[in-house]
Amino acid sequence: MHPGVIARLKKAKEQGDFLYVGLWSDEMIKFYCGSQYPIVSLSERILMTLSCKYVDDVVIGAPFMITKDLVKSLNLKKIINVVS
Repeated sequence: MHPGVIARLKKAKEQGDFLYVGLWSDEMIKFYCGSQYPIVSLSERILMTLSCKYVDDVVIGAPFMITKDLVKSLNLKKIINVVS
């Protein structure tokens, strides 16, 4: 994982008690970024993200747009965009 991403995750974690990280599916990344992406598979991204000490849990296949249903189901109080 890139040091810049880790720094952004650390900063995000400092703003709350619990940090969820949403990961897009491989298909969604291909759609928005092009057929040469993702470089790393979803399962590898999940493992790398969960191994980061600032991350508490991962939302696999997170939606492009965060919905009210997702906010309610995860009991989110604050949303921070840390796109990499």
